[in-house]
This record gives sequence, C-alpha cells and structure tokens, in this order.
Amino acid sequence: MGDFNEIISNVEKVGGNPRPQWQMDDFKEAISDCCFKEIPFLGSPFTWSRGSSGSLVKEHLDRGLASHSVFQHFEHLLVHHYVTDASDHAPLVLHAEILAPTTTFGKRRFHFEAMWANEEGCRNTLLEAWGEASSQSLPLTNKFLLCAQRLNSWGQQQFGSLPKQIQQCYLELQNLDLDAPNFDPTKKHKLSVKLDDLFEKEDTFWKQRSQVQWLREGDRNTHYFHEKLAKEEGNLFGVFDDNNCWFDEEPGIQRAFIDYFQKLFTYDGVVDVANIMHAVETKVTPEMNAQLTHPFDLSEISHSLSQIGPLKAPGSDGLPALFFQKYWDIIG
Repeated sequence: MGDFNEIISNVEKVGGNPRPQWQMDDFKEAISDCCFKEIPFLGSPFTWSRGSSGSLVKEHLDRGLASHSVFQHFEHLLVHHYVTDASDHAPLVLHAEILAPTTTFGKRRFHFEAMWANEEGCRNTLLEAWGEASSQSLPLTNKFLLCAQRLNSWGQQQFGSLPKQIQQCYLELQNLDLDAPNFDPTKKHKLSVKLDDLFEKEDTFWKQRSQVQWLREGDRNTHYFHEKLAKEEGNLFGVFDDNNCWFDEEPGIQRAFIDYFQKLFTYDGVVDVANIMHAVETKVTPEMNAQLTHPFDLSEISHSLSQIGPLKAPGSDGLPALFFQKYWDIIG
C-alpha cells in the first residue's frame, strides 16, 4: 500500500496530458503477475494533486493491493483516502477490523469529557450553573449534580456526534476535490483545519476512556486507544455472589457487588483491637499527631489535587481530577 506513481486508466486522471496506454498496461501487468487485487477504497478517487484551479492536475497514484490469501484472512478490507493540505498526496489508512458484539447495562451515566476543557463555552456554562446553585444554597453534591446536567446539555449541543461531524467534513472535502473547475484552495484549507480539530477531539475522547497515562499530549493515537479500551474492558455477562449464585441481570449484578464490598469493608467486631494495639510500638509522636490532625486549608487541597492524574478514575459523579484542576478558581 502506498504511492505507485502510476495509474491503470486515464479515468484516474484529471488535467494535464493523458498517460500513454503502454505505460498503464505495464502497471496492470505487474499487478496481475503478482496475483494482486485492489482493496476497495472510501473517499476521493484522486490521491495526488498539484497546481492551482486553472492548471490543476489530479491522479489516483496511491492505492492498496493485496493477495487472495489476505482477502480470505480478513472479513472486511477497506482503504480510506483522507484529505489534507499538508502534502500533495492523500494519506491512506487501511481498515481491517471485525467488531465483536458488546453487552451494555443500564442508562449511560454522565462523564465530563476532557475535550470540553479546551472550550471557553465549558467555563461559561460552569460559571452560570455554579452561580445558580450557590444562589439557591444547594448542598455541595447537588451543586455538582446541577453542573453535570448543564455541562451534559451543553456538550451535546456543542459537539453532537464526533464521528458524524468527521464524516460530514470528509464529504465536504471530497466534493471540493471532485469539483475541479471551481476548486477553492482557501476553503480546502479551512476544512482541513476543522478536520484536524475534530481528530484532536476524537483522540482525546478515546484516550480518556483507554486510561492510558504515559503517552504525551498532542500524540495522535486514536486507534491505539480504541484497541486498548476494547481489550481491557471486555464484556461483563454476569457474576457469582458469595453464595455461588449466578446473576446476569443488572439489579442482581449491582446487589452482588454491593454485598461483596460491604462485607469486605465492614468490621465484624470479633478481633479485640485494644489488646493488639498494646503490643504495637508507638511511632507517631504527639508533635506528629498534632501536625496530622490540624485543620487543613484550601492551599493544601489545591496542592494535593494537582498531584492527581487528570484522567484517573472519576467518582460516581463522572467528574475526573481534570475538572477540579481546570476550574478550581470557580469551585474551590
């Protein structure tokens, strides 16, 4: 897969001089001799372009070829022709995925999306919601609940479905590429910048769910994040409780988890802790104890908060450490 610097028919070329037939026949013969077959593609039929609107030349120079055994091994093969103004060649991405069915339980709960933190609208929405909650003297948990509801509504209106937006942007770029007489390089640049921004948001979306912490900000590893998430999450079909009873419906699964952890962290009163503690040598001095038990202040909370990984496991409210780190000046 890549740049073969040749076409198989003049249908794959717009503008410039026609390609000699013997040259294209040699290329087709080479493909046949290798027993290759072209992988179907999605996107613009032209993968290379050069020149301005008056002398624009476009050709299908890049393609994916595979043997019969490869087609037998994979159920679906597809080459995506992406659009960019960073090169005169279109990037090619091979997709050969078989998606397994997934099992989900219950209503999807709120998640604060890391990509929201880069939008000014997120801060404005939070300011408004927090101010409203404070004016009503709501309890802290209810304040966060109101903020979550407002942010969720804002996020759906602002972003909607990222895959759909990316697909729409692709279509606009492809239609622009196909409209050779009215080719507008300025519009193509704007659409390419928009597409890059959508890719960054998609990358952040999957990174947050993959729990990957060691890759640098700015690295685009969407496919890796997606694969890691798929491998680590797996499918939960049911659980056994302490009595070895099987539960495969949501209420039973919830009850089994709650009972397990309640039992794990509940003191049954059997052990005489007082007698045991008499045999333990004192390590914490009165001075140390006074320091440990003195009232904490906001600066200590802020310092501790800054030490937490931004996307480490959020609480049941769906708010990760990133939310508090980013907007501590509002909610602190």
